[in-house]
Amino acid sequence: ITAQYPLYPTDADNKTFQITDTIQNATFKQSSVKVYANGTLLTSGYTATFNNKTMTVDFTYDSTLAGQTITVKYDVTVDDISGVNAGGTSKVVKNTAIANANGKYTLSETESASAQFAVKKIDKDSKAALEGAEFTLYVKAADGTETLTVATTDAQGAVTKTDVSGLKKVIAATSGTDGLAHFYGLDVDKEYYVVETKAPAGYKLSSEVKKVDVSNVVKDGTIPSVAFYDEPYDVTVEVLKVDADDGTTPLEGATFAICTSDTANNGNKVAEGTTGKDGKLTLSFHPTQESYWLIETKHPDGYTGTKAKERINISDTQEGAVV
Repeated sequence: ITAQYPLYPTDADNKTFQITDTIQNATFKQSSVKVYANGTLLTSGYTATFNNKTMTVDFTYDSTLAGQTITVKYDVTVDDISGVNAGGTSKVVKNTAIANANGKYTLSETESASAQFAVKKIDKDSKAALEGAEFTLYVKAADGTETLTVATTDAQGAVTKTDVSGLKKVIAATSGTDGLAHFYGLDVDKEYYVVETKAPAGYKLSSEVKKVDVSNVVKDGTIPSVAFYDEPYDVTVEVLKVDADDGTTPLEGATFAICTSDTANNGNKVAEGTTGKDGKLTLSFHPTQESYWLIETKHPDGYTGTKAKERINISDTQEGAVV
């Protein structure tokens, strides 16, 4: 904390000078307080008292110090500021210092945040933000037991793969509607890596491992970020409609739809078609959720009864497969 030592007339009735500092998410180390005047350590002329999260330094007025820059230095023990506040913002250490010279105040506030960064999930083709991708963060640690392979590409396009050992899982985060997955409460002095552990429905899981630089916590209001680009894939469903009595006669004219819920309507159909003479129908679609329904919407001529309905569960392992 810095402040200017006040100058009072010799006949002034009140020659007060006081510095207070209130701290949030930290605890003062009371024995660490040192006071300097223009860089010279003061060994007297002030007292420092503490009341929970507030430190008060009261000065006994000394005219020889008037106009000099007073610096108060101290250490604190930072509380656990990992994670986020209820509103999703990063926790910070905040101190509010006030210099009071005979009723005239100078106020200064400082915030120190833990490191944070974001992962941006993007459709490789359309460049649209993708919701629902899960990412896992790893940290280089003395007790880390896991190994990840990091691939780097040089200017000529040559790929080099390096195994990074001694890693430990920290936390997972999922991308929101803006495509961002946020990680808070990180240490700027540690080495982090991030991988995608679950892709959004309809997208291939990325095999990339990315090293994360959290040395710049937040610069000009911009959170450091890395981007993962996922490729979309289609699911193909093949339908065979046969007579229920003999189980072999193919039926032409049965209409089926792929729907986002278990009831077919014009608003939730993503694909629809009718079986041919061989009783077969092929439907393809790009999934955007984890399950769909194959629903028979029209019987073949001359047939009645309960229409067929089957649930289709989607995963990236089905890329290129026929359901």
